[in-house]
Amino acid sequence: MSDYQRALRWYERLLGSEPAFFPNTTEAVWELAEHRYLYIEELPERAGHARDRTPVSSGTECLRLMSTSQPYWRTARGTWT
Repeated sequence: MSDYQRALRWYERLLGSEPAFFPNTTEAVWELAEHRYLYIEELPERAGHARDRTPVSSGTECLRLMSTSQPYWRTARGTWT
């Protein structure tokens, strides 16, 4: 996002609480449930885009998830970018 303070206030209203912690001056983290976090980060050059990180228990599970979805790193041809 490009306006960290505005986004911080918006997420505080949305989630009904202040962040659980601040890793640095441009990030805020909320713990939604045990081992489940939402974070915001000021990156003006990426404003309007999102990242999703999903932990998996094994390499096999990771490959299964990647093959059954269309994550952003796959092109329409199915090759890795």
